Order: sequence, then structure tokens, then C-alpha cells
Amino acid sequence: MDYQIIFDGDAIATVQGADRIPERGEKVVVRRNPTLIDSDSYTVDSIITFVNNSQANIQVHVKK
Repeated sequence: MDYQIIFDGDAIATVQGADRIPERGEKVVVRRNPTLIDSDSYTVDSIITFVNNSQANIQVHVKK
């Protein structure tokens, strides 16, 4: 399944082919570049699902 990670109103990452969606309160790590150790840690705040023409758009909202 695919979803977007949203921080402060902006999409900071798109996850494709995930086995599951992280739960509220769970920590997630976003790597800016997979070859570098440059990463940021966030906590899942809420999950929003939009349905448009039978297609779901899932947004995982996070906070620092």
C-alpha cells in the first residue's frame, strides 16, 4: 500500500509498497537520501484517508 507522510501541512515523503500503515504514536524515520545517514525522526499524530473515484489516498500526519 502507498501513503504520504505529512509534516506541518507539507508532504515530506511518499511510501510505496508498504506492508502496513504506522499506528498513532508510533515513531517513523524519514531518510532524506537512502545512501546517507541524514534522517529525521517523527511521531505519528493522525491518519487521514481520502477516497476519490474508488481510490484511497492515505496521509500519515506526523509531528516532531
